[in-house]
Amino acid sequence: LDREENIEYIVKVYCEDDGIPKQNKSKSFIVQVLDTNDNEPKFDRDLYNATITENKAPGQMITKVTASDSDQENNAEVHYAIEPNFRSKFEVDSSTGIIRAKVEFDREQESSITFKVYAADNGTPVPLTATATVKLNIEDDNDEFPTFNKSSYNFQVMENKNADFVVGTVLATDKDIGSNAAIVYTLPFSYQNAPFSINPSTGEIKTNRRLDREAKPSYTLSVMATDRGVSPKNSSCTVTVTVLDENDEYPHIRFPNRGNESIKVPHTTLPNSIVTQVEAYDKDEGENGTLRYSIVKRDDDNLFYIDAKTGQIYLSRKIESFDIKEFSLFIDVSDQGAVPLKTGVEVRLFVEYHAIPTVAEQKIGQNVLIAITIACVTIVLSLAILVTIFLIKRVDNNKRKRLPNVESIDQHEFQLPDTVQYNSKKSCLTRENSHKTYLTDNNNLTSHEVKKVSFSSDDQQDSGIFMIGRDVGPNGIVSTNQHIYANHHQSPYNSQPEDTPPPRPRREKKPSDLHQEEVNRMASINFHQKLINNYNKPLVYHPEENRHFLSLKKPGVEDTNSDGSGEVTVSDSGRGGSMEDLHRASVMI
Repeated sequence: LDREENIEYIVKVYCEDDGIPKQNKSKSFIVQVLDTNDNEPKFDRDLYNATITENKAPGQMITKVTASDSDQENNAEVHYAIEPNFRSKFEVDSSTGIIRAKVEFDREQESSITFKVYAADNGTPVPLTATATVKLNIEDDNDEFPTFNKSSYNFQVMENKNADFVVGTVLATDKDIGSNAAIVYTLPFSYQNAPFSINPSTGEIKTNRRLDREAKPSYTLSVMATDRGVSPKNSSCTVTVTVLDENDEYPHIRFPNRGNESIKVPHTTLPNSIVTQVEAYDKDEGENGTLRYSIVKRDDDNLFYIDAKTGQIYLSRKIESFDIKEFSLFIDVSDQGAVPLKTGVEVRLFVEYHAIPTVAEQKIGQNVLIAITIACVTIVLSLAILVTIFLIKRVDNNKRKRLPNVESIDQHEFQLPDTVQYNSKKSCLTRENSHKTYLTDNNNLTSHEVKKVSFSSDDQQDSGIFMIGRDVGPNGIVSTNQHIYANHHQSPYNSQPEDTPPPRPRREKKPSDLHQEEVNRMASINFHQKLINNYNKPLVYHPEENRHFLSLKKPGVEDTNSDGSGEVTVSDSGRGGSMEDLHRASVMI
């Protein structure tokens, strides 16, 4: 019995005897066929085709498989499974048969995947299984950029070629498929003025006008490749087009030029000396720009020759008297191209007579050089001396400025006798008591008796020191009733020691006192010097009883920057004694 064909049977039993008439009776019963696991599961199809777009996230449903089992109950329960090698990429619901992706697929890596799905029942003692095939096609997504087969292209083209001349072709590919792989070639907008065009489908580059190498020897372009995908992707490459040179430029003469063809040549020029040089250039390059110089026509009797490479013109021999005239040389300048191009120029050489300088003129020139040299040396030495003097004076002034300041004296009063007597028996000058008139602070004249003063002619003794009273009024002016005395030391010339006033009490000297004594000493020495200078002159007797003595009252101004300032030693300045050395005190005789 096959339960899968008929799950049950109705059995009717008929019983009959042999009597006449025969008697019979019947009975029916149902026979059910029990199931055994004799049928394996069957898929509704042997091959399942499915598609998925690349780059989709994991978990996307791929397809659903279905299998059935003719058996019954547990023998008919089916569950599904993926073959082991693909379980890392796919998963299937064991009950429903729904297959899902476990990874993200890349079409450029694998465009399709084929794997098996198993269906098994739960029959006993051994489950039965069935197998189906699933083919997964991965659809393309525009995720790839066009790629050039070279990162840069170098093409060459001869200049002066007609338009539409093919320079070269660029090629780009895209790993995508369909419209995502269709590429369009373009030149960016910034190159719209370039003399090139490109075929958008093939990438062929052509010229759109003639090229001139001398105007521009090379071009650098950027070519862009763009796919036709929904979200277009593009990439670019660099194309360098080198324009090859054609010998289309004539040599250009820089010198001599029009209006400057004549060259003067002194008759004293030595043979093989450079007279002049033809200067030329060619805008072409290589052999097309290499120049050669040659004389094609001349009237100089081979007096000159030219260097074929440099264009320098030399004197070939000594210039004779009959050569003193003008010559014309016609020179061709040609390049070295396959078809040479040349340019001609006329050079006029005028040989002129130059007077030779004599030996005397040469000596004069040498003397001038010597004189100039001596003058330069003198100037340098003078500058050195002046700088030295300036530095010494500057150091001296700095030393003077570092001396301590001394309190200024607002007024000095110096007195001279009205009558000076000469004693022939003594070697000194004396004066008798006399009266002097002073100008007081209120500009009134007053008369005082002054003691006699004598000066010793001994230069080695300090016999001429003026002693000035130190009593100073409240306004800083020395009182007008002060007297000036001459302090005499013992000497063979001093015959009147009794005239010397008694010594003043000793006291501790301050710096200002020391400076005052030095000033008084200088005043005495100056007067002493004047009297000695007049020693042999007739003495002038002034019979007037009284003479006016006016003391100039001037504010004490320290003058450390004048020619005579700061001097504290006996010296002869060449200008005689200056009353400014006594702090501007004035003495009237």
